[in-house]
Amino acid sequence: MATVSLPEPPPPFHCDICARPEFAQKAGPGCAACPAFKGAHYFPQPEGSDFADVLVVGDAPIAPRLAVVGGRAIPDTSLFHQPFKDDGAKVLKNAIQEVQRRNPQFSALNFRYVYAVKCAVEAPSKAVITACRTPLKTEVSRLAAVRQADDPSRALTVIACGVPALHALGIPVRSEKEASGRVYDNVQFAGAYLTVIFTRSLKALAVAVGKYSAVLADVERAMRVATRAEIRTLPRAEIEQNYVYPKTIEEVRALVRHVFEYTRPGVSHLDWKIAFDTETNTLHPHWSGTQLVAASFAWDDGKAATVPLWHKDTPYEPQLAYEEICWLLRSGKPIIWFNAKYDFKVFWRLGWPLKDVGKIAWDVYCAEHVLEEDKKGLYSLKYLTKQDLPFLAGYEDKLHDELVKSDSENFSEVQVSAKKAVKLPKPIAEALGRAVQAGLIKNAQFRPASLQKTLEKYEQLPGLDLLGEADAPKALIADMRLLLNAKANGEFTGKAERVAAKARKRQGGFENVEIGELCFYAAVDSDATRRLAVKQSERMYAEDDKFERWRQQVQEEISSGAPTGPLAGGRVDILCTHPKPLHRLVQEDYLPRQTELAKIEYQGINIDQNYREWGDRALDNTITATTEKIYELCGERFSLNSAKKLTAFLFDGGVGYQHPDPELAAQMAQENPQLVRYVGGRIMYRAQHYTAKGQMQTSEAVLKSLVTRYKCPLANLLMSLKKADKAKNSFFKNIGILSNMFGDGRIHPGYNITGTSTGRLSSSSGVEGVGFNNQNIIKGLIGALRDMRGNLVLGADGKPLFEGVKCKKLFIPDDDSYCFGNADAKGAEVSIFAGYAKDAALIDALLNGMDAHCFFASECLNPNLVAAGLTGDARRIALENASIDDDHAWSYEDFLKGKDDLLADKAYGKRLKALRDNIKRLVFGLLYGAGVRKIADIAGINLDLAQQIKKLLFTKFPTLEAFINQTIWEMRTFGIVETYHGRRRRFSLGRHAPNALRAKAERQAVNFKIQATNSDIVMSVLCWVADVIERDLKGRLLLTVHDSIGFQVPKKYAHQVPEIFKLYGTDRVARECPWLPVPYRWDVELGPSYGEVMGADKYIAKHPPPIPLSELDGYTEEEIYEDLRDPDEHDLPASTKPKTPAPRAA
Repeated sequence: MATVSLPEPPPPFHCDICARPEFAQKAGPGCAACPAFKGAHYFPQPEGSDFADVLVVGDAPIAPRLAVVGGRAIPDTSLFHQPFKDDGAKVLKNAIQEVQRRNPQFSALNFRYVYAVKCAVEAPSKAVITACRTPLKTEVSRLAAVRQADDPSRALTVIACGVPALHALGIPVRSEKEASGRVYDNVQFAGAYLTVIFTRSLKALAVAVGKYSAVLADVERAMRVATRAEIRTLPRAEIEQNYVYPKTIEEVRALVRHVFEYTRPGVSHLDWKIAFDTETNTLHPHWSGTQLVAASFAWDDGKAATVPLWHKDTPYEPQLAYEEICWLLRSGKPIIWFNAKYDFKVFWRLGWPLKDVGKIAWDVYCAEHVLEEDKKGLYSLKYLTKQDLPFLAGYEDKLHDELVKSDSENFSEVQVSAKKAVKLPKPIAEALGRAVQAGLIKNAQFRPASLQKTLEKYEQLPGLDLLGEADAPKALIADMRLLLNAKANGEFTGKAERVAAKARKRQGGFENVEIGELCFYAAVDSDATRRLAVKQSERMYAEDDKFERWRQQVQEEISSGAPTGPLAGGRVDILCTHPKPLHRLVQEDYLPRQTELAKIEYQGINIDQNYREWGDRALDNTITATTEKIYELCGERFSLNSAKKLTAFLFDGGVGYQHPDPELAAQMAQENPQLVRYVGGRIMYRAQHYTAKGQMQTSEAVLKSLVTRYKCPLANLLMSLKKADKAKNSFFKNIGILSNMFGDGRIHPGYNITGTSTGRLSSSSGVEGVGFNNQNIIKGLIGALRDMRGNLVLGADGKPLFEGVKCKKLFIPDDDSYCFGNADAKGAEVSIFAGYAKDAALIDALLNGMDAHCFFASECLNPNLVAAGLTGDARRIALENASIDDDHAWSYEDFLKGKDDLLADKAYGKRLKALRDNIKRLVFGLLYGAGVRKIADIAGINLDLAQQIKKLLFTKFPTLEAFINQTIWEMRTFGIVETYHGRRRRFSLGRHAPNALRAKAERQAVNFKIQATNSDIVMSVLCWVADVIERDLKGRLLLTVHDSIGFQVPKKYAHQVPEIFKLYGTDRVARECPWLPVPYRWDVELGPSYGEVMGADKYIAKHPPPIPLSELDGYTEEEIYEDLRDPDEHDLPASTKPKTPAPRAA
């Protein structure tokens, strides 16, 4: 949850409730030792029925809200110490009421609400949870006794909100992901037996309402448990009664033919879909050691099979079975996958051509994102099975136990201190036990120096050479050497177990699972995948039908007369006319993307190792130099991690710092006397961001604000230092590890197609704890040598003396015969807005190739508009408020020249550029759903100016405000916002959402239309151009970052790239998106690396296309191979062969 940020320090902590005599010790004597005892609000009372059927255990209460009234921070008394009144609790209670409305059999259930930690603590530590366990035990014990009095056989049902709540109940889990969807049976706590159902923490519920469906599922599961109506996991024998595990190659062949021919009446066997899944020995299929351990498939409900392949206990020749599997995949039978990207890469590693594996018909992973777009982290097959197919769930947890079983057998848990135990390799643990038993050491906390002396004494024993290795002295010497080496290597910190766990993650480990267990779990996966696909299709039809009927009903109400209330001011827009929009999204959009993204991941991006090594050294120098500059400005050396010191140098009330440009500092203080002070050559700013405890904030967001508002050089240096440190110790270091991990010198990025609600990709690539996110490549020139104005210092040759380190230069083509290309969607957001708003003036400007933001600026900041009807001082003041005047034209041409610094009047040009930048930031912010205050804060715009420009924008372009209002109306009316492509954003809480969440939903709705539409266009173009670049230009895609597509092509074909993006990125987009009234344009760049790309025209001018050699084109190599493919066609009778033409007469 985001840290509270206040514009002024709050009053000192005081609470009338916490100060009451009866709460002096809060929950009891144990509270005095609790870290949260002082300065935290105490919520003493539970809520709900004393005879509840279900106990809800929240993680911790939310502190009373601090509302800003008249510039002062005051407590919001409506929330003061009342339990379960915060937004997250409201979401949970709404879910409980909704489940009871849907299921009348649950309406009589009563609930009681308590906290695991009774004080308002942001993130409760283990010490805080332990200190607060006594009142929780008392509550559980009392309620369990009441329940058992009615029925002694019934366990108390508990909903645990968040990992801290599980810890408080004595359930050891490491993360929310591990606990999601789980039901913990027979939990012993406070002398009672509990059945615990996990759901998300209250704080998480308040910020991620997109996972509301998961909360509903958890709550319904708890109610079923409480009423004994829960569908528990079926017995294994019942699940696998129709599963098949072939034992011979003949049985494999018979099985494959049966599955191929299987269908139901009325459906061709070539149209009957089967689910397919793979089990391997790795999570990283680009690894050269990848093995396909087993393949499984399901052809109907409860009918599935697993074919073991390269498993140590496979009873037949794996290659023969694999060929049968490949035959089935090539047979034309439509295939349902779960995250096909992974399985495709497995088959490609085994030699399958780099294209779709089988006839891909559906992807359950992608389809779930189409249906529920905002539940990041809850798209796994494991979770979906628990949520939608609980009778098949639970076995994957046992499989996880099987995977770690072999590791556990190699380790023993040893107490290394009074409070800490670690797992040591068994030989070390056994040596430790023998050394303790022999009296050589007392325990695992032995001092190496002391043991070394003991070892030296033993090594000097007479007659040692005559003893055997198993004799006591020699055996103890071996043990002592082993223990000393283990101590030196960090084994007593649990290093070996962590390394083994990382290796298990890297290699998967399915090859070590007993074959019978593997066959069962793999078959369950395929069975669940196929059942989920059927359910998903049904859910899509149901939602399409419901949405259509809903829109018709609203349209009829609007058409019947002037609508009032919530329907007033809106219209029903049907943007996507496809009869099955959700099915279309999966089949026509997501499936091709899965294939192309899998190719990018599998083939990887080449890394310039020389530049990586040079950059690492250069960043060292940059960090040192930047640190020294910071010390120079501050006038002393200090810990840069000290927030107290940074506060003193940056903010009023401290000592300030020496500004490198005294004239600029004095001018800034003169223009902003309330915000900036410049005294004795040192400048300081008024702090505007405080924590809830009254401390001035120095976070990255605060430093960014200082840079954008005041061009603060100290804040800029601090951010530069942080960027350089991140580049060296995270980016360059991780790139080095990952690019050398699999021996190919490449990074293999991971793209998550379900990572955002808008369909924009998120990215991650991690192995053994080392991560890389290519959607977040560090931008700019780190450590570049610049002058006082921020310009690069040039040498006599006109080139920068030192341009710094550019992270993008790490990424290069496969070899020097290729160039790196990058195509970036140009002004896409404004073009898409034009498609939704249909603003005639904006469309005309874009069609004429005008710069959108210069156009907005010239139209809105026209003096005659700003000061319409005003004269004299009133006119002058109005123009000043908008930062313009009557002395200049403020025309489109002037804004365009000012943007490129082409005006002779440099001061005027600087004003023009600043205003254009402000307009651009404001327009983008509004289209992304941000409020004007937030935009002003992020962009560093004066709030009054931002509000003035917003007013002018809405006056000149009323379609902008109309678009925002119409989108919000749709969200409020239907709870759904839909794009032209049929992608939907759902707002499940609707009118039941708390006010803060409703306002957030409105912002997200506006943001969604623009971002989702743009994302779908970019990803479609990526798929279209990929085939052309591979087939025609012999290149390939390398990466995609937000709205750009990175690729490599041979240099000799570089001149064809701009035309390809025009044909597919502009012309085809126009055909596929007829609603888009303006061209969708691309900036195409080419160069030797990602960090050295330049405009395509400039690059092509330096690298002109080769002159074609006509004597080589008469009968090309490609044509020879075409004839070889069909030699009978080539071997024509002599009489039909064309004669060679006679030479011309001179």
